[in-house]
Amino acid sequence: MYYHELLRKQPLLKSYATDLPAEIDGTFTIQKFAAKSTIYSKGDSLSRIGILISGRVRALTEVETGYTYMLGQRSPVAFIGAIGYLANTKCASARYEAVTDCEIAFISTKNFEYWLKSNPHFLWTVSSIMADKLYDYVCNKSAEHRFMPTIYLLLKHILSEPMQFSTCESSLYILTKPRHQISEELGIPLKTINRTVAALVQDGAITLTRGKISLTRAQYQNGPSYLSDYSLRSRNGQYLSAETL
Repeated sequence: MYYHELLRKQPLLKSYATDLPAEIDGTFTIQKFAAKSTIYSKGDSLSRIGILISGRVRALTEVETGYTYMLGQRSPVAFIGAIGYLANTKCASARYEAVTDCEIAFISTKNFEYWLKSNPHFLWTVSSIMADKLYDYVCNKSAEHRFMPTIYLLLKHILSEPMQFSTCESSLYILTKPRHQISEELGIPLKTINRTVAALVQDGAITLTRGKISLTRAQYQNGPSYLSDYSLRSRNGQYLSAETL
């Protein structure tokens, strides 16, 4: 497939490059992936880079304890496998899994490297977007996970879900996302998630509706106050002393 055909499929690619060097144009191959299928496994040798044209993909990794942790989700346009390749490991840095049905355009790593070296704007755009995601992860998410208590992390995650709650006519928002998925996204063991859910219910920060995590409008509105309180606790849930603060 040629680059101008990809632009018709996904116009957002224009912000990266309006054309492709003639030497490598026409070398794209399109592949479709069903939801929940694996695109790359962590450590796979990279012979090609994927460009996400449609759908959503998530990156997963396993920590030493065996728990799966979601590094993030990607929507178009995303370059799958680019981080591992540019880091000179030449292998996938994470397991990439389709969240929804996806369409991905693949280009060989050799041609991808040629594209980067021949088009400074393309190189800058790809690099700056990847750096922005890494910066956010290292400076924000990673720091929170290292120092903040689980009860804070879980409630913040729950509150980030019902973005439409403030305009919802219903007085109750029920989180349909299963707890094992929350466990993966936060990198926290499922048993710990279940214990923390019970603690949040006991505090009145959330409600359970037929076993599902839910929020009343008042709980959603009072969420920031709970977060402020939980942020004063240590990793083991105890309040920090004045000397520590």
